[in-house]
Amino acid sequence: MLKSECARNNLGKVTAKLCTSLLRYTNVIRADKAFLDAGEANKREGINNMAFMFFNRYLDLYEAIDDPDSGGIQDNSDF
Repeated sequence: MLKSECARNNLGKVTAKLCTSLLRYTNVIRADKAFLDAGEANKREGINNMAFMFFNRYLDLYEAIDDPDSGGIQDNSDF
């Protein structure tokens, strides 16, 4: 709820930080959506290194969901 309020009030930096902090709770919320939101919010704020990392993880999750027989995600060194 706080994330959407900050986005509505044009608090971009706070939104990016909230989206990033929500990644801690991917056991409760959808991980793919959380990484996509964090990537988009950080990209809007010009924090490209974080956005790139979150988009890469989103793509890994998307591919694992799309093709569950592929063996899942192998590299967890960043996390």
